[in-house]
Amino acid sequence: MLEQSLSESIEYIKNEIINETTNQNEPTKQNNTTKQNNTTKENETNNNYNINYNENKDDNQFESYTDNNIFIPIANKLIDPLHKLCLTPNKVTVLSTIFTFLSIYFIYQNEKLYAVFAYFTGYLLDCVNDKMSKKNNTSSKYDMALNLVFNNISHIALLTYLINRFGLTNKYVLISIFSTYMLGLSYGVNEAISSKKATDNDNFLRRRMIELKNEKDYIFTLFLYITKLLFRLYKSFFKEYNEELIFSWLPILKFFGPGNYCFLISIILLFIE
Repeated sequence: MLEQSLSESIEYIKNEIINETTNQNEPTKQNNTTKQNNTTKENETNNNYNINYNENKDDNQFESYTDNNIFIPIANKLIDPLHKLCLTPNKVTVLSTIFTFLSIYFIYQNEKLYAVFAYFTGYLLDCVNDKMSKKNNTSSKYDMALNLVFNNISHIALLTYLINRFGLTNKYVLISIFSTYMLGLSYGVNEAISSKKATDNDNFLRRRMIELKNEKDYIFTLFLYITKLLFRLYKSFFKEYNEELIFSWLPILKFFGPGNYCFLISIILLFIE
């Protein structure tokens, strides 16, 4: 019964997203040749998933200062030791999520230093997961989906707890909400740029739909739903793909990148009251 319900939920979300992306990307004037070219590029994207996945990850222009100078160098040094402990990227993702939830527990216990340490460790392990997958060439659709879903669930849980405990009028909570919004926009822009390079279309939601069209696991359902929300956020800011405008925003978006976001949330966890 549960399996049938999950399957129906997956099909519903996929159909909903297909309809939405079709409507949003229906050009006013487009000849058959252009349509065929776009279809060909989308098929190439689907057939070369591992080549295109996060191809911008190691490009410094897309990473925040703390990622390039703190988290990524440390993560690279931790890959081999953790690999020797038989930790796979998926296991590292689970550990990362556990540490983020531990930060919530420590805030509940009013142990702020422990909360910061747990949150910091959680993000560092997230970086290790990305670099471990790339170094060992083991990135997969499931790894991508699991990582995004677990990261979002744990961070939404943390933000929800801060709102419930300290209230929306708390200045630190407001900063957390705004920073989370900008982090989502930053992710959306990076995905749009990557999708544009791979398929000549910034619709990364449709790109993921094509890549995952045959997948039935509930993790992919959640992944597509989160991607849909991020795509809407991106489109609310950038109605059309304007490379000059988007790249002019990159310095601002990099400031709210994952590494800087981790530092900011850590400071908030330390001083919020």
